[in-house]
Amino acid sequence: MVFCHAIYFMRKIFCFVWCLVFSCGLLADPKQQMVLKKAELALANSDYSAAYDIYHKLAAKNPLAKFYLGVFYKNGWGRAVDYKKACFWFEQAAKGTIPTAEHEFGECLAHGISSPVDIPKAVYWYERAAIHGHFLSSCFAADYYLRGEGVAKDVGKGLEMCAQAARAASPPAMMKMASFY
Repeated sequence: MVFCHAIYFMRKIFCFVWCLVFSCGLLADPKQQMVLKKAELALANSDYSAAYDIYHKLAAKNPLAKFYLGVFYKNGWGRAVDYKKACFWFEQAAKGTIPTAEHEFGECLAHGISSPVDIPKAVYWYERAAIHGHFLSSCFAADYYLRGEGVAKDVGKGLEMCAQAARAASPPAMMKMASFY
């Protein structure tokens, strides 16, 4: 039984990555794909400077590269941690429909990192991220519906949003659902 769930989960991940690759147009340009592989290799070898330079060059046309720039600043990979710059890049990537960037930009808005706290906009980006496959984002939005913070209080909607993520086989969402009870 556990093996079947693992296969199901792996298929979901494969489909998500496949859709992400096509939605970003990464396979449309073999040259860009080759350059991205160089950046990934540099990153895997902890050559943060080289990886950053490659992603920065690609950022003008590639939302995934923008996302990685945000991750560099958020995690301090080869540079000082700078949450404002991270949020800038996450916003740019979110506009390019990168689900994790949509979630991270929601976090920026919820915590007022690069602008004043804006819970309704944060919830919007969490919901977008969830629609695009970052299922746990539903639980982040759900928290605000459950508390009625920045959005109209709606306990039923909040619980159902997070339950959907849990049913999509998201272990963190399952844990979050457990914490509600």
